[in-house]
Amino acid sequence: LNGNPIGHRLSFGDQNSAADIEIVGVLKDAQFESADTKKVQETIFRAILQDQSQFALSAEVEARTFGDPVAAVSAIRASVGQVDSKLPISGVQTMREQVDATFKQQKLGARLVSFFSGLALLLACVGLYGVVAQSVARRTNEIGVRIALGAQRGNILWMVLRDTLALLLFGLAIGIPAALGASHFISSQLYGLRSTDILSFSLGTAVLAIVTILAGYLPARRASKVDPIVALHYE
Repeated sequence: LNGNPIGHRLSFGDQNSAADIEIVGVLKDAQFESADTKKVQETIFRAILQDQSQFALSAEVEARTFGDPVAAVSAIRASVGQVDSKLPISGVQTMREQVDATFKQQKLGARLVSFFSGLALLLACVGLYGVVAQSVARRTNEIGVRIALGAQRGNILWMVLRDTLALLLFGLAIGIPAALGASHFISSQLYGLRSTDILSFSLGTAVLAIVTILAGYLPARRASKVDPIVALHYE
């Protein structure tokens, strides 16, 4: 309805069990199926005394407590018993327990993804450091020649870091678009996090950048302090 639905009547179900229901109120959208479901399912709430289905035989009651909610369970049972001593109470859960149970699968998936992501990042850092450090170490002869010809150690460091930064920028130019494309494949497993989360990409990029710079700086610094005669004979 485009207008005010209050007072309108509707029917649903098959012809044998169709019911004429008057709309007396409208609630805000609420998610009852799954937290990661994008579309909110249409829901009709009927008065419990008018509900003839099996769901009318049970009801859920929420109670707000102060302090530890578990300690209030006995008091709630006693209060319900004063109203009807034969009314059974089962499935008592705190809100935290209910939320944890709802997101159990998502949390497990998040832990697995986090573990393998951290492992992949660690392997990438180790491999990146090894490749860059080895490439810098192989230039020890060149560095010795430059120092013997009067090059300053600061210039040597900047030369190595400049080449390292160029390699880093080239890798980021390829890696970031590839990561953005791959993130869409796991977007269905993410809750409360976009597939293009800026913070996650920034942290990963910053870690790889720091490792790359250290991989270029430390060997270059060590090579720049070596005696030029020793550097010339380095293999």
